[in-house]
Amino acid sequence: MQRFASITRDGGVRRGDRWGNGHYGAGRGGRSHQGVDFVAQPGQEILSPIDGNVVRPAAPYRDDPRFTGIVIDGVGPWAGIQVKLFYVQGERSGPIRAGERLGLAQDVRLRYPKITNHIHLEIRAFGRLLSPDEAYSQCL
Repeated sequence: MQRFASITRDGGVRRGDRWGNGHYGAGRGGRSHQGVDFVAQPGQEILSPIDGNVVRPAAPYRDDPRFTGIVIDGVGPWAGIQVKLFYVQGERSGPIRAGERLGLAQDVRLRYPKITNHIHLEIRAFGRLLSPDEAYSQCL
């Protein structure tokens, strides 16, 4: 299988700030964080982590249309994998290759002051949510 491509050219995982941590499974009140947050500055170029099709926009919040996202369904070796990215102003629809530009990072601090700005990434395989470790091991 393939390796996931980086969604940013230089961002690591968001560490602790006043809003919590960006790693998979971090506490979110009565629930767990279902993705991984990668540091990204507002307006920074965001790249596709897989080969696939941009199938629809995603909305992280029903009550706040300022924030958008993208859903990619994998193709080829990525068939059955779905990637959801939040806080991305999408510029693409249809086919995309790993490493190609998807859009630009949004400013999450408009909703969460003093948070480290980031892109949220979730990965599913055949509808089942995966931790990054599971995704990485299943997609090598």
